[in-house]
Amino acid sequence: LERALISLEHHQNFDLTGGYPPLRRGELHLFSRIISVCDSFDALLAERPHRPAFPPDQAVKMVARKSGTQYDPVIIKVLISLVGLYPPGSLVELSTGEMAVVYGVGDGETPMKRPKVVLIRDYLGGEVTPRLVDLHEPIPGRRAFKRTIVRPLDPRDYDLQPSGYLFHPELAGADEAAASTDDERSSEGSEFEIEIEG
Repeated sequence: LERALISLEHHQNFDLTGGYPPLRRGELHLFSRIISVCDSFDALLAERPHRPAFPPDQAVKMVARKSGTQYDPVIIKVLISLVGLYPPGSLVELSTGEMAVVYGVGDGETPMKRPKVVLIRDYLGGEVTPRLVDLHEPIPGRRAFKRTIVRPLDPRDYDLQPSGYLFHPELAGADEAAASTDDERSSEGSEFEIEIEG
């Protein structure tokens, strides 16, 4: 019975102002509200015959805009706390001019704001061997970070498939060694410094 109810409800708006099929009842089941967000988020990430897949960071923003109306705001907060504003697979530009793909949460005090990323292009736009770095890494002896996310990029503009970099053979075992193997090769010539938050 619960499964049937969830199947019936999960296309309803959280505030009951729309959706299908039209229902006249009180609060939606918790699982219906969870599946509603997951179903929409997953659909935005998938390619459809009438449109390409949306980048992960755009998909997060699109569902977040409908928090409180189409989606339960508590579930939206949980989604963002799990995937961050830049979910894994997001293509981003860094303060050094480098291009990177978000890999996962970082190891620092703000793991969602400063995730681990895979560097894929240097500050001149040249391709580099994919390398995992943590954006929480500071400049030695200074209260500033080596890199920070400046803006998201649309992979379609660069003819890239960011998700392919998440499983690149060069990254095997790199997660544990990222902090000790990071150097300044690809940031050479960059004068950018980002003050540490707080």
